[in-house]
Amino acid sequence: MRCRSAKEIIYSIYTINPEDVSLLEAAQLITRGSITFQSTTKDAVFDAFLLSCKQAGADIKSADRTTYRIDGKSGTMWLQNRFSFRFHARLVGDDNGGGSQGVRLEVYDFAPSPPDKRFIEKLLKKVVDKIPGGKLEYNLDCVEQPGDAPVVPAKNTAAPIAIVSKGQLMADARMIPTFEYSLQGATGDDGSVHGADKLIIMPPECGNVLSLYKGASLVLGIAISSIEKMMPVMAEKKGLLGKKGDLSLDILYNDGSGGVHSVRVNVDDEKGGEIVDKVNRFEKIQKEQDIYYDFEYLENGQWLPDRLYPATLFLAKCEKLVWLKQDTAGVFSKHYKWIKALTNIRVFYYNFESRAVDAMALSMVQDVTVINKRKESVSRSSGTIDQRERGSYTTGHFQSARDTTTVTVGDVAFMYNGAPRITFVDVEDPDGLATLAREAIANSKFTFRLKPQQWQPAGKSPSAQQNAEACPKCNAQNLPGSNFCAKCGFTLH
Repeated sequence: MRCRSAKEIIYSIYTINPEDVSLLEAAQLITRGSITFQSTTKDAVFDAFLLSCKQAGADIKSADRTTYRIDGKSGTMWLQNRFSFRFHARLVGDDNGGGSQGVRLEVYDFAPSPPDKRFIEKLLKKVVDKIPGGKLEYNLDCVEQPGDAPVVPAKNTAAPIAIVSKGQLMADARMIPTFEYSLQGATGDDGSVHGADKLIIMPPECGNVLSLYKGASLVLGIAISSIEKMMPVMAEKKGLLGKKGDLSLDILYNDGSGGVHSVRVNVDDEKGGEIVDKVNRFEKIQKEQDIYYDFEYLENGQWLPDRLYPATLFLAKCEKLVWLKQDTAGVFSKHYKWIKALTNIRVFYYNFESRAVDAMALSMVQDVTVINKRKESVSRSSGTIDQRERGSYTTGHFQSARDTTTVTVGDVAFMYNGAPRITFVDVEDPDGLATLAREAIANSKFTFRLKPQQWQPAGKSPSAQQNAEACPKCNAQNLPGSNFCAKCGFTLH
């Protein structure tokens, strides 16, 4: 056992295997993070923690300096696709931190989808920054819910259910359109949904979640994949001109541990069919994109497990962006049209309008070639503003200019079985991208344990070899299952 300095911080996060549902039900295992501080006081750590909560966007419900207990809600982490859940924190150990135990800060996260260490990790790193001189270390294990902590909602209540996070987005979530609907009220087997006035649907690209809000506060998040039934219910409502219909939607959903819950939302009559259609369509899209495979990556001399969803925008834990190009539409509400990306694991293309996707593991790429290389003139605008003071007001004059430059443009083809499998067309500096791709491919051979036959839905055998598909536009031959022509980019399916 090694010795540690007086100021060293030991940081641990304990959690549970997400696939061990029976263990989760039996012991109510949750996520816990802890730091032990030496040579400081409880009050100093208490103050640092409260300030860190504020900076992390957490909502403090109660803070007791006599017992050193803090309760609150984590706040929604939009970019990480994590919703707001309750947390409990406590300080234990020596009052002045000078004893053998030091001062230990424990934070319990009641997010219902372990392992989810993102909130605790974000929060405790901020605490470490305020008490410098420490070293961060953590490992994974499981921990039982503390007996004297706030009670976690029982399984027969409709607390926000497990939203399975597939990783961090490679794109900006703010540029992925969501769909918002006004509500005239909501009821359910959880009282917190009563009075909800807004329903927001997040599409498959950023989580596939149906969320209920009361003002700016999230009161319920339902994974669309967990919805078992959504039924329109028309009730009679008396008005000044007699009786009229009033549409509500009854939503039945499971909580991932065998419990089924219900919520009824009162929606605008003309929007009910649109909501049901979107939910059904997004569920179908998610099933088509819910392909994953497990692999291992090398880090600090150890092979660690990871999971990749290659047909989605979500990055694996060890996945890093190497190159990305995007096209957008809109001025006031700018949104993506498509994304082309190269990571240290895969080549990826996604069309937000058609939801067509093409992906290929770098381990399968046999060569990277540049084709159709040419010189093109590109016009880029620039401008200056000239301001002048005139009495009590200021006038301005804007002068713009367009600079024309010549750039090299070409198509970068990722080869498989002697033919282009995925082609990025009209790429500026195609040789530069090809060099990056070759380096990423070479590195992946030593840092990832990937097998070509694993590039398929988990649990399914490789499909039988099919005939090549001809592009109806340029007649080029494409590999079976290709969504786009490898030569001209024409949509095949």
